Amino acid sequence: MKKYLTLFFTTIMMSTLTARGDEAASIKTNLLYDLGSTISLGAEAGIDRHLSIDLMGAYNPWTFSKGVKMKHWLIQPELRWWPGERLNGHFLGVHLIGGEYNLNRIQLPYNMYPSTLDYRYEGWGIGGGLSYGYRWNFNRRWAMEGSVGVGVIHSSYDRYTCGDCGERIGSGTKTYVGPTKLALSLIYRFGSKEPRKPRVETVERIVERVRVDTVYLTRLERDTVVRDLTDTIRERQKVIHADYALRLVYPLSSSRIEPMLGDNAARIDSLMAFIDRYASDPTLRIHSIDIVGYSSLEGGAQRNLVLSEERARAAADLISSLRPDLQYLIHSEGKGEDWDSVDFPGKRALMADPDLDSRERKLRAMGGGSLFRTLLATKLPATRRIECVINYSRITTSIETTRKPTAVDLPVAPTTDN
Repeated sequence: MKKYLTLFFTTIMMSTLTARGDEAASIKTNLLYDLGSTISLGAEAGIDRHLSIDLMGAYNPWTFSKGVKMKHWLIQPELRWWPGERLNGHFLGVHLIGGEYNLNRIQLPYNMYPSTLDYRYEGWGIGGGLSYGYRWNFNRRWAMEGSVGVGVIHSSYDRYTCGDCGERIGSGTKTYVGPTKLALSLIYRFGSKEPRKPRVETVERIVERVRVDTVYLTRLERDTVVRDLTDTIRERQKVIHADYALRLVYPLSSSRIEPMLGDNAARIDSLMAFIDRYASDPTLRIHSIDIVGYSSLEGGAQRNLVLSEERARAAADLISSLRPDLQYLIHSEGKGEDWDSVDFPGKRALMADPDLDSRERKLRAMGGGSLFRTLLATKLPATRRIECVINYSRITTSIETTRKPTAVDLPVAPTTDN
């Protein structure tokens, strides 16, 4: 058993450490297992735009009073499909389950072994099933997930009289059909990049303005008083500089923006909300919109350069259609094939070749083509993208006015007695 547990925990650690920094791998624990005295630990990482792999394990080593025990270990890998944004919202899963157990004087749910109050069972089980779940992301790090599943488990067991050293009185097999999964998991996410902190600067302007007022007073004689009022206006501006980042992915050999591809729909909605806020917030000022297009490695380098430029222009057209007055701030360019963000064995030696087409041919030949096929299925789709950075600032102003009066009395004209 120790061998299997060591393998399981090593697999979980490797899945979190090898996930790309922007893929946000997760570790989790099933709170329902934990409340039932079973230690649980799992990990999950994305493998495609709508797919992720989840691996959950549980271990219960305890024996309670009067010999009551539900000792077991299990491993439950699951392939998940996310119809919207990966690792957020609804998902459907296909899971396997396997493990070993030692049960004594305990009533199992769903009537799996009706006689466990009278006999002790030792054995193993293996099976699989289908599941449904929903994930709530509270913030960049913490999340919660609920899921249920049904399926089939085939088990082989030995039956003993109650007690640790009870006599073996039989053996058999059992096929169970019913619930195979019930989870309410607390999740902690790794790998999600820290957002860039806004740069804040305070600008102070002092403006002096002189205002001249003339006041006429009437007494027995007429005189004129002129007052010079000097206003000192102290204006403080706080300027917050920040970037809004947008990332869209594209189909193979296409520059058309597909809202239903990957997380595009959610990111376009976020962009529209930002632009709407810009239109209604007078303190928000956009300084530049920089869009860079990329392509994946397959195909000719020249064709991929043109394709990356077309993708950048498509994103620029999208923003221009939402806010035509921002067109003069938009700069778009294509950078062609994105070799930098794709990691694979032997990359350093391959990058020494400056000819991109030659480099691609060598990559296709590595490992008899198996490496390139793996990259096509896992990493290359994410390189067909644009990255857009909207540089903006938010300016808040406070004004303080101080007034320093000076008075000058003009000579009084002599009066004439009539």
